[in-house]
Order: sequence, then structure tokens, then C-alpha cells
Amino acid sequence: MPTPRPEPDGGTPHSLPWEAWRHASDGVAIATPDGRSVLAHNPAFERLCQHLNLTPQQCLDALAAELATLSPKGFCWRELHFPAAGLLRVGLMRQHGEPPTVLLMLPAPAHDPDIVTGLADRRRLEEELEARFHGGRPFALLFVDLDGFKLVNDELGHVAGDLALREIAQRMRESLRERDIVGRYGGDEFVVLLDGAVQPEDLELIVQRIEDAAAQPLESVPGAGPLSASIGWAFSADGYQRPADMLDTADRRMYANKRQEC
Repeated sequence: MPTPRPEPDGGTPHSLPWEAWRHASDGVAIATPDGRSVLAHNPAFERLCQHLNLTPQQCLDALAAELATLSPKGFCWRELHFPAAGLLRVGLMRQHGEPPTVLLMLPAPAHDPDIVTGLADRRRLEEELEARFHGGRPFALLFVDLDGFKLVNDELGHVAGDLALREIAQRMRESLRERDIVGRYGGDEFVVLLDGAVQPEDLELIVQRIEDAAAQPLESVPGAGPLSASIGWAFSADGYQRPADMLDTADRRMYANKRQEC
């Protein structure tokens, strides 16, 4: 599938390079000006089309009438009905460049955050991992397990356990960059997706910050015993066949570290 060329310097304010859209969680496609052919689309666009029971080209065909009346300037939202999903907002924009193109955007379905921590939930984590894995841009994955959390639950109750998880989650979020993603995978397990190429020495610093965040006394749960974090990692550049293989590697390394600490 050909990749549209980035807009040259001096393009319209909305003319962003394709690389800016490639890893987006929203579905984005580039089409010919007449709306007849899809030139390229990101993985999220294909997933959303599958949700609509359409191919990317069929999705474009469904927008033919809207594209025919699209203003030559600016960006607009149109509400369209799809049999498999009901009413959806679709973003449309003409891009002037060489060659001229049309950009289509299908917003990703909103996920409610994890109810306890406010972080990304497991479903969003898996979708983000899938998008990054197939996007081609390097990234790293961390699998984090809290040690000592079961004692908080057993001795102080589940309300105290929820408060502890929420506090640790906030500290983890603050220890990461804005473009990184951290979410609760389940129980007292968290997954972190580190955007971009991460050198081993940089990874050590990030792991240390997360370990420090977990080890600080809990302000929200007075009397709770000390917690710590066991962490495993995986690099996308190591040539995994599937996103699940990265998760499995990081999970196994996490348990290996946990055994060493016991």
C-alpha cells in the first residue's frame, strides 16, 4: 500500500505528515480527491472498518455523497448512519498538496477508564499495543506487579486496597512522559507502553522511577505495610511475531525478577 508523501513546508496548517497519523488511536485514511480510492490507512482505521463490517474501500464508498459536497477548505464533521454501528461522527478534510488528497477520520470508540485507578483499562491497553506493534515505530513494554498488595487487601480491606491502587497508579502516571501509556492490566498488575526507541540505560532509569513510586509510604492508607514493584520488559525491536509475545516476555521477566527479590 503506497504511503502518501508528507506535505511540503508551507502547506496548510492542517497538512500534517502521514507519520503523525500512522500511530493514532483514531482511524485515519488518505483518499484521492474524487473519493474513489483509498491511498493509505492506519491500523486503527482498518479495525474500525471491521467493526462496521466494511472494507476500507467500502467505508469510503459509503461517504461518497458527503465527499461530493465537501468544501475545498477546512475540516468538517458529518454525522452518518452505519447499519452495524448506528450514528457516527466522521471527520473529512481536503488537503492541498502534491498530490491533493482527502483525509478521513473515524474517532476511536471511547473507553471508560479503569474504575479503580482512572488509568487505561485492559481493553484499551491491548488496542494501543496492537496499534504500536503494527505501526512500525519502536517502543518498549513494561509489565509491573505490586508486591505486598495482597496484605493490604487482607489486613485492611478492599476499600483500602482500592485507595492503594489509585495512589500508586497516580504516582506511576506522574513518573512517565505524556506520550507514554500506563494502564491497569488486572488486579495489582500494570502495563506501560513507552513510546519511541528506548535505550537500555534509559529503561533502567524509568524502571527505577516506578520502583521508587511503589516503595513510598501510602498517604491514603495509613498503617499499610511497604509495597514494592517487580518489573519485566520487552523491546519491539527484538522481532516478536505477535503483540502477545511481547506481553509474555515482559511477564516472564517480571516473575523472574520477583523470584530473585524473594
